[in-house]
Amino acid sequence: MNKKELSQKVLESIKKHKIIPKPKWTFLLRNYVVWFAGLISLVIGALALSVIIYMLRYNGWEEYHYISDSIPQFILLTLPYFWIVFLIIFVLVADYYIRHTNKGYRYRLPVVVLISVFASVLLGGIFYKIGMGQAIDDILGSRAPFYKEIINRKPLFWNNPEKGYLTGQVMGIVSDAEFNFRDAENVDWLIVYNKEEIFRMPKLENNMKISLIGNILSNNIFEAKDFRPLRPGGAFLERGMMGRGMHMMEDPERKMQKIDEMRRIIEERPEMGEFLKTFLDGHATSSEGQFGRELMMFLERHGTSSEPILER
Repeated sequence: MNKKELSQKVLESIKKHKIIPKPKWTFLLRNYVVWFAGLISLVIGALALSVIIYMLRYNGWEEYHYISDSIPQFILLTLPYFWIVFLIIFVLVADYYIRHTNKGYRYRLPVVVLISVFASVLLGGIFYKIGMGQAIDDILGSRAPFYKEIINRKPLFWNNPEKGYLTGQVMGIVSDAEFNFRDAENVDWLIVYNKEEIFRMPKLENNMKISLIGNILSNNIFEAKDFRPLRPGGAFLERGMMGRGMHMMEDPERKMQKIDEMRRIIEERPEMGEFLKTFLDGHATSSEGQFGRELMMFLERHGTSSEPILER
């Protein structure tokens, strides 16, 4: 078949199937969309990498022996698997879109993969430097369901009092050697410590979020021997504590149970009376305000600020 016959056959096929040529702008639009999707995938992968860098940077490597028996075991336990899988998926998606651009087919797959990985590492490092990794972890920690079970399991590892460590929030300073503490599982503790024996003693403040290393002395009393800054995943604490307070506020029966619980605590530990008054007074205008005012009235009615209850 010569060129003339081939051309004639093509023309006949076009007429027969009523083929209409597409305008040039449709091909340009498709190319732009493919490039845009590839770049978005690349950026998402870089954001995932920034979270990975952040979590590994503050992984608590020097305290690995509190969680595991060896460094390899510690690495296997604390690797951010969710974010690693997330990164791989979006790097592959970026590769796919880049290879389907109008000139992407010219490059071999290994070259495209290397370019994508290099771009992800470069962008991921920049995002980490400007704080995007921590911001993403904090946002997900305070809002995402199943955060500590799937996305970042560190709050579970670093909140194991039986093994000697707690992670949570300072709820009130009792004295220079004691403070009240609520851990990541919303369990309340009385923390005792000797500041002279602690190498890195921070300035404690109400609502401060920290990790503690020490041992259990008795029921809900924990002796802290070292203080550590909060590791990635700490924003989960805010969601857990907020959810607990809101649930009590909406359930009248729970509120009465809580009042009875507070009364029992005050009778067993008189020093809690003044702390509870200070805490509730500071939350009188919060979303738990009504609940706070009811507890305040209860404490005043039973004289927690007077001598009788403190002498029990």
